[in-house]
Amino acid sequence: MVERRLIEMAKVDCSITVNFLNEKERMCECYYKDYCRKCGLNSESNKVGVVCSTFCEKCPDKAIEEVQKWSDEHPRKHTLRTFLKSFQKH
Repeated sequence: MVERRLIEMAKVDCSITVNFLNEKERMCECYYKDYCRKCGLNSESNKVGVVCSTFCEKCPDKAIEEVQKWSDEHPRKHTLRTFLKSFQKH
């Protein structure tokens, strides 16, 4: 039996646009199953009362802050094998 070790990746900087979009997508995948009820970007949670896409457009700083908070609480995890493969010399 192969031992699978999980490692946490470094924290993601969501103030970088591509990182924000990737982490927001991951966040949406997490909360979509529950109809976004627990998502900090939903209209009930964002204190502006608008859908998340409008919230991100109208209040980008607050949206980045919320996605960053979620990202820090839910770091990406990879198996050690996958991690080491990404650093192999070609």
